[in-house]
Amino acid sequence: MASTQKRYPNTKARSKTISGLGAANQTGRRTPIVITDIADGSATTLVTFDQAVILKGTPAWTDLSTPSITVNSATQTAANQVTLIWNAAPTVAIAVPFEDPSIRNNVGGYVRNSTFTF
Repeated sequence: MASTQKRYPNTKARSKTISGLGAANQTGRRTPIVITDIADGSATTLVTFDQAVILKGTPAWTDLSTPSITVNSATQTAANQVTLIWNAAPTVAIAVPFEDPSIRNNVGGYVRNSTFTF
């Protein structure tokens, strides 16, 4: 038998991509975004991430000790940096909520929920 012929001619070759019923509902892995540095500047904070991010809206981040201290606005200053403007200066640490949709990467990953101390 030649190597270019199928062993069983009436069977379909296996596909390497996900296809068929339900394929649209399967989600791939999302790479989490990790905070590498936070430069505290009182009511303005520069946050640096380990990869490029996309900013849409205002993050729902709060101060860990005083939850009433929240982010008023956010601007993206570089591909991997976001400047947060708070309603008051954060005191000790920043609480990042689970799957906050305002900062994501190009494959849909979220910022890893955590607390980041100064």
